Amino acid sequence: MKLLSVVVVVAGCIPASAPPYQPQYGGQPQYGQQPNGQPQYGQQPNGQQPPTGQQPYGQQQPQSYGQQAQPNGQQQPQSYGQQAQPYGQPAPSQLVASATASCSQNLQCYDQCGVGQPCLDSCDGKSNPTSSGLSRAVIGCIVSSGCTDQACVEQRCATQLQTCMSNAGVATSAPIGPPPAQPASPPVVAGKGSFDLVYQWPAGFTEERTPDLIKLTKHEQVQAGTDFYGTRDYTYLILPTVTTQGSMLGEFQAQWTALVRGSFPADATVPNPRRRRLQSGFTCFFDGANEKARNGGDLDIVLYLIFASDRYVPVLAIHSGDTKWEFEQQLAPAFNAMTIRGASPNRASLNTAADLVGEWSTSDASYGSYVNSSGGYVGDASIGTASYFTFRANGTFDSTFIGITSSRRLKEQGAGTWKVDDEMLVLNDKKQGRTTSRRIIGVSGNEIELAPSYSASTAPEFIGPRRSNYNDKFKRK
Repeated sequence: MKLLSVVVVVAGCIPASAPPYQPQYGGQPQYGQQPNGQPQYGQQPNGQQPPTGQQPYGQQQPQSYGQQAQPNGQQQPQSYGQQAQPYGQPAPSQLVASATASCSQNLQCYDQCGVGQPCLDSCDGKSNPTSSGLSRAVIGCIVSSGCTDQACVEQRCATQLQTCMSNAGVATSAPIGPPPAQPASPPVVAGKGSFDLVYQWPAGFTEERTPDLIKLTKHEQVQAGTDFYGTRDYTYLILPTVTTQGSMLGEFQAQWTALVRGSFPADATVPNPRRRRLQSGFTCFFDGANEKARNGGDLDIVLYLIFASDRYVPVLAIHSGDTKWEFEQQLAPAFNAMTIRGASPNRASLNTAADLVGEWSTSDASYGSYVNSSGGYVGDASIGTASYFTFRANGTFDSTFIGITSSRRLKEQGAGTWKVDDEMLVLNDKKQGRTTSRRIIGVSGNEIELAPSYSASTAPEFIGPRRSNYNDKFKRK
């Protein structure tokens, strides 16, 4: 199932050395897995044309989930006790309404989806609530099972699979009618399309390609020769190119919902994408979150969108184990060199002044004590700070900084003009007689994040977008 080829990997359950995992319910080969070295769908030996009844990728495909491709002219066998029906149509004499598909039929519908929540929702709309709930339970179990092979899935998800197979849809007394109309222009999320990202990945990664994604993996031992001190796994999924339909921030939020929250429903992260102008001239929006796999392991998830002028490429990263932050030294050059084939860079400013207009504040405190060589208390070392900015649409600003210690009070005020220059916030403080620039790490609704004043040009890391604890996070007042 194409969706599972992404979400099972997202669950962080597949080691770098394992082949691409594809569920095989009913014992039939799925896309990406063929028995005895046979070619995949759409690939024929020695340049031969596909035989009758087998189509290349992108055309009508064989059924999966227990349905095996049949010789030309023969009927498909029944799957899970039901005859396979065309997408969106009820089985004759079994279902009397188009919204009463069985759980297995709903899984077949999922099989036609790319990597997108709207498509799954559309499938659910063609089944009754019971069937859709059962099929989602199957997917959810596979995602969070922590399994690396088929036997594990059948063991840990046996209840969900058995319940799904026994579900035959729910008949209703509603008159037979056409299937529900599909949205004329569904939201665009990562899915089928061309792979246009041009990249040079760091050494040591293994690359695997499927019709739906490019998978780059690397497995390391913390101490070479033994797993005793832990291991680390890096997985990067490069998805097909997507046409830009809205703002860069809007596209990022939509992809976060589809790819991250769609795989981890409990995710409560409010994405505030970091923004970087790559050395290639292209734009990168990215943010990350810490998630939990069913087996209890920690997963660091990072979503990147590489923007050109009219399109972008999603890249999803999954880090598990003891992440080596020094890997940033290899990862940053790889991202900085990325381009999109046949596209020009996005020259739009990464940030706009309109995003910053308003009143903002932040505060922080640290508590401690001074001690002598014997450990005896000799004084209070606590510090509290607060900063306030008012950015006006006419290009002027006011600022206030307050610092408090046990023995000193400091209040500094500023005023002048301000502007946004791509990644940087430029403050011409006429009251203090100085001009300073601070990198804008992220802007999202009611929060802006700025690099610390003592390291104003520090850029967010690709390997850990939220790793720095020293950025100043301002809330809108």
